[in-house]
Amino acid sequence: SILFAFTHILIYTRSSLFEQTTPCAHLILDAVASVSNITFVDKDLDAFEIGGRIFWTEPDVVGFVLQRISTYNVYLAIDREGAQRSHVGLPIPTGTNYAALAPQTPLASFTHILVYVISTFTEQ
Repeated sequence: SILFAFTHILIYTRSSLFEQTTPCAHLILDAVASVSNITFVDKDLDAFEIGGRIFWTEPDVVGFVLQRISTYNVYLAIDREGAQRSHVGLPIPTGTNYAALAPQTPLASFTHILVYVISTFTEQ
């Protein structure tokens, strides 16, 4: 939906007898946060296996938006959209900009590393 200049959602209670005259207001937060500069150097010397640290730059956000970021999820996938993605390790807390990919991780058909920002609402 297009936000236009709206800043709040008004919520009214309604029953079969009446509709509330004073609504409850909720502030709309329309924000996006993404990591950037994902880098990985394979330290596993075996063919068809990978391992090492995956680094990224945390989102350049402040205040209210930053408070909404809870963790990061790292995936291996076969394309940039995340097809056939496979989760790498546990969720990474904010303030940490790397994840460890265990040595001897099978490369399979994976060609991409993805890092998703997890907010208090959903995975971005």
